[in-house]
Order: sequence, then C-alpha cells, then structure tokens
Amino acid sequence: MAASAAPPLSIDIRKRKSQSELPSSPILSINAIIREHCRSRLYVPPILWSSSHPRLLGCSFVAKKIRLKAKSRQEGRKEGNVKDTAEERKQQNSETLRAATQLYECLSLEVKKLAVRELLAACDIHPLNSDRLPLRFNRSVVSTLQTDGVYSSNSATPFLAYINLDTIVSLRRKYIHTPPCDRINPPVAALRQKKLRFLKPQVEAEDPYLVALAIALAQEQRQRQEQQQRQDVTTAEQTPKAQVPTSCYKVHLLAIPGIDAETLYVYSAYIPSGFLDSFDMPSRSSLISCNISILYYHIPLARPVTLLKTLRYVLRAGARPEMQDQTQGSA
Repeated sequence: MAASAAPPLSIDIRKRKSQSELPSSPILSINAIIREHCRSRLYVPPILWSSSHPRLLGCSFVAKKIRLKAKSRQEGRKEGNVKDTAEERKQQNSETLRAATQLYECLSLEVKKLAVRELLAACDIHPLNSDRLPLRFNRSVVSTLQTDGVYSSNSATPFLAYINLDTIVSLRRKYIHTPPCDRINPPVAALRQKKLRFLKPQVEAEDPYLVALAIALAQEQRQRQEQQQRQDVTTAEQTPKAQVPTSCYKVHLLAIPGIDAETLYVYSAYIPSGFLDSFDMPSRSSLISCNISILYYHIPLARPVTLLKTLRYVLRAGARPEMQDQTQGSA
C-alpha cells in the first residue's frame, strides 16, 4: 500500500462515502487487498493515503481521555505527593517551562519543533540524526516518510516521531503540485483542490499518514533489533542462547495541529510482529489477523506548568488499563 513514486494525477477521486463503504479484509494478504480494490488505487505513497488505507489494514484511531484512579489521587494526598502549583513552578526547569509556553504561544513551526525537543529531553528522550523514516514493503524501502523529528530513549532505536499536522498538509500540497505554466489553468487548479479536499481527514487528529509513521517506526525497531542480534552472533566468542523475537513493538507519535494549536496529541500503539510480516511478505495470506488500535490523548497546551507532568505520564503508561481511560470516539 506504499509506493516510492506515483503520478499525482493518478489518484482516483471518489466521494468520501464510497471510501467509507470499502469493507475491511483482515484475512487477505496486502497484495490481495490491492487487487480486490484495484479501482481505488491503493498502491500510492503514504502521503496520499486516504481513510480506506487504515481500515483495510485493520488499523483504527481511538480517542482517549486520561482518567487517573481516584484511589491513587487520594493516596497521593495522604502521602503529601500532590504539590501545589507554586511548588511545581519552582521545581521545574526554567527552560522546560519556557518550551511548554512556546508550544502554546509561539506562531512558528520551527520554534515549536525546538520546544518539543526541550520537553522530550526532560523526559530523557532525545532526537536521532535523521528526521525521516523508511517504509518497507516486500523487503524493500518503497517510501521515505518525512517527520519533524525522530526520537529514542537510551538507545539508537527510534520509538517516537513528532510531526506538525501543517507539515503533512504542506507535503500533500507539494506532491499534488500544479505543473508550471505561463498562465493559470483553472481546470487543473480545480482538480488539484478537489484532490486535496478528498485527502483531508474528517478528524484532523486521525490523519492516515500517522498510521504509516507508526508502521515505519515499528519496522525500524524490528530492523535495529535484527541487526543487533546478528552483531551479537558475530562478535560472541561462543554460540549465544537463542533470543526470542519481539512479538509486539510499542510506538509513540506526537502531533500538533498547526502553529496556533491549543492541543498536543500523543499517540500510542502496539504493532504485532505478524502485522509487520504482512508488509515484508505482501503475497502471504492470513497475516493481517488482528485489529490495531492507535490510541491518542489530548493534552491542553494552555497549562504549561502541568504539560510536562501529563506528557510523562502518558508516555510511560501508554495503553495500560491502569490509566482508566474513557473513550471519546473512534475512527
């Protein structure tokens, strides 16, 4: 469902209703799904993915609201662990507090990018050298996904990617470009706008491009794990014990909706190894056998003092049932 290159005019423009009516096919191989829905042109770069791509892959977004256990809050008060706002302000690093404030007040994508880096550094999460992620299909890299930052914690293995949703809009506009000419061609310009409207998600936080980023992160984690295992076998003086491959890969995404955003979206998902196999072996059937829920949480940016604390909690807890989350909606 990914392609390294595809003519911008090859997108099949259809009504959103027809896309939502495409049935999911969890027991088919990816190649079989592509053939079954050949009129929908599914084999396109991830920046051109529509809402049908996550659905056919068995992926869905689930909005969550953080609900801490009442018992935990009461115990915290008894133990004196709940500090008032003034004490929290004193203990927080001034640079981190300034970064949290900039996320809400500053109208610059670059400054917001640096502010996210400061916040994640306070969580012991640091940027990698590249802000791009390879997406693999049939054991080959077929697309390189642009982000606003790829991060890891205590290793070189990426587990989190940050992107501003305006960046996704910009990438789409650049891909579906208007051919240069001496004068404006109204029909071509109208077709371009129609394509952009077609690809715009109905819920801004549930962009299909984010699904591709989550898959690419999981693929990269497995790739690094396999490389490390091969290196261990090569350098070991004696045959090492057999290592059990990871059955599931946890990934995180951070997204901010534009320069005047009031919310930080934090995504968490567990990608099964079998699901990644379906991309490595797209002709094999019965590999997509489970539904993947990409949970995401809304963190208000208007309260910079508590932003870091909430972000840490969500990243550490992820999708654990102890969070007592309340579903707000799903794709």
